[in-house]
Amino acid sequence: MDLPSVDPLDSKTLDTHHSLLQNGVHILEGLTLTDVKPGMYRLTALPLKIEGADGSPVRAILEG
Repeated sequence: MDLPSVDPLDSKTLDTHHSLLQNGVHILEGLTLTDVKPGMYRLTALPLKIEGADGSPVRAILEG
């Protein structure tokens, strides 16, 4: 997506976030790939384990 979030920025309920999660879709927001050349890559996103959280910062690793 070409937005900073899958939900509207002023959303208080994050309906799209919750719908995607309930359907097994994980969201990775704020990833900048503008300097990555087109090609086949493996993206690994390692989240922090934060008790009680429904999201986390990740360490993103792009392998080409």
